Amino acid sequence: MSLESLLKSVKYVDEQILRYYTKAVEAFNLDKGKRKYFVGMGLYISAGVFFGIGAGTYLRSNYSWDQGKNKVDQAGIMWVLLTSSDFLHNFYGMTGSIKEDTTTESGTKYFLSYIFQKINSISIPRVPLFLGGIVGIGNSLVDSYQGDSTGSIISLYLGLSCLSLASSIYIKATDPKLLDKEPFWKSAYKWAKEKASSLNPKPIPEPSYLLQVQLD
Repeated sequence: MSLESLLKSVKYVDEQILRYYTKAVEAFNLDKGKRKYFVGMGLYISAGVFFGIGAGTYLRSNYSWDQGKNKVDQAGIMWVLLTSSDFLHNFYGMTGSIKEDTTTESGTKYFLSYIFQKINSISIPRVPLFLGGIVGIGNSLVDSYQGDSTGSIISLYLGLSCLSLASSIYIKATDPKLLDKEPFWKSAYKWAKEKASSLNPKPIPEPSYLLQVQLD
């Protein structure tokens, strides 16, 4: 698979996920005023708490107290660095510093609005976060079934952390235009229907001379 086709696949998956977040945002009226930023900040904080529990459980079960404490500090710093843009997006949105229209009356750009709009248009980071969250939660169920309680807790909280952070990002990137497009299940149904019809054997017409013989 080429890089171009991979990016197209990621973009398609991202649009499908974003479509359902757009429906949820409209259903709960989160696109009114500053609501999505307050909800986003709640999700961001939840993601940090879940990450701390999951990472802390992993480090505590694999390292001594002194080693684990240092690694927890390192993990915390890494978390802040990697997620700071979403925190700032929520924070500035809550303060009213971000405008829905990024262009002023004079034609210049609102700096913060323009920057965060560009960040929202990047689909590559949020797709792995969302899918990683789903996989983590699923893996937690498998670990629990196999009797690995520690592994189940780690997978669950790290999965919830990824899913919460992805949700915080997605609710600020919603696009009502996506609701006009067909959902994935409809496209998949049409594709399967076309494939099934193409596999059905078609009757072979009898040669014209045989038809003449039968008529005679």
